[in-house]
Amino acid sequence: METYSESDIATLRERHTELSNNINRILFTLLSFGFFCALTLTQPDEMVIKNGGKIRIPFVSMEVDFLTFLIIGPIALLGITVYLILFMEEVRKYDGLPHTEKQVYIFNLNSKPAKMCSSIIFFGFTPLILLMFYIKTRVNPGYAAYVGTLMVLTTLILAVYFFYQRLRKKETASAIAIAIVCGLLLLPISPLFNLNASIPICVSGANLSNLNLMGFRLAGAQAEKAVFNESVFYRMDLTHLYAPHAAFKNANLIGATLNQSDFGSANFEKAQLSWSSMKGSMLVNTVLKEAEMVDTDLSDAVLESANLEKANLRGAVFRMAHLNRARFSEADLAGAVFEGAVLIGADLGRARNLTQEQLNMACGDRDTIVAAGLNIRECFQN
Repeated sequence: METYSESDIATLRERHTELSNNINRILFTLLSFGFFCALTLTQPDEMVIKNGGKIRIPFVSMEVDFLTFLIIGPIALLGITVYLILFMEEVRKYDGLPHTEKQVYIFNLNSKPAKMCSSIIFFGFTPLILLMFYIKTRVNPGYAAYVGTLMVLTTLILAVYFFYQRLRKKETASAIAIAIVCGLLLLPISPLFNLNASIPICVSGANLSNLNLMGFRLAGAQAEKAVFNESVFYRMDLTHLYAPHAAFKNANLIGATLNQSDFGSANFEKAQLSWSSMKGSMLVNTVLKEAEMVDTDLSDAVLESANLEKANLRGAVFRMAHLNRARFSEADLAGAVFEGAVLIGADLGRARNLTQEQLNMACGDRDTIVAAGLNIRECFQN
């Protein structure tokens, strides 16, 4: 370690104090802006889908919309972090000063707890806030790719930088800890980690009507009581969507994958569902009145008390579906497949193009209503 003569101590102390004060101010700015970002990112996920509201950026008093903030926020955070590291590199030139001559800040203390806290702040804080940006933007793949790239590069660069610093000082344990923290930070964006299962995207109660939602990531989302009337979901993956009491009136869901989803008491009146897949989904008390459902796959779905009146169900597949008390008045069932379907208490009395061959594949009970000349076997025969 370099030593200094007494004649230089006063000058060096003054320079070191100036640098320390600047580092403390920059550090305060970084922490303040980071916590501002974290607080702002608590806004509902729907704001990433539809732009709404203005955000006032601190320190510069600039007002931007939320989507713009998702772009400039990470850049500003990285700018402050780089500025801080440059000053930290400059202050390292004065490591030879006696500790009694140094300004007392956490990053100047020589104790292990102080060094650990400093490392966490300098290395972990920025990647952690970028991870929060990624979690918020993952509903929009474009924004998620942008933030995810920044996070990966930032985390790796900081990890290599601090890893090298610790090894140079022969602090092997700290270097290993930094490598572990780096891995933990990057784990949530790994394809092997199902982030949506741990932190589901939530748009419950949101009004997302009249929007083109193609390209957004809504599989596994929480969408209870959300309104999607007249929105477009063409060929989207909506697997494991939780959307009881949601509204999809006149929505375009052609070719969409809605398997294993919960649409209990949802409203799909006049929705376009042709060539979609709803295998294993819950559709209890769901309104599908006048819906276009040509070749829709409803295998293993539960449609108890569902309203399918006037729906176009030509070629629809109800294989092993539960259709107890479902209503098919004036629905077009030409070519529909009822293999293994349960139709206890269902009303098919006024269904159109229903044949005996179709009913032979299903079962019902004495309360099942079919047109004159047709019959259905009972599910529980003695």
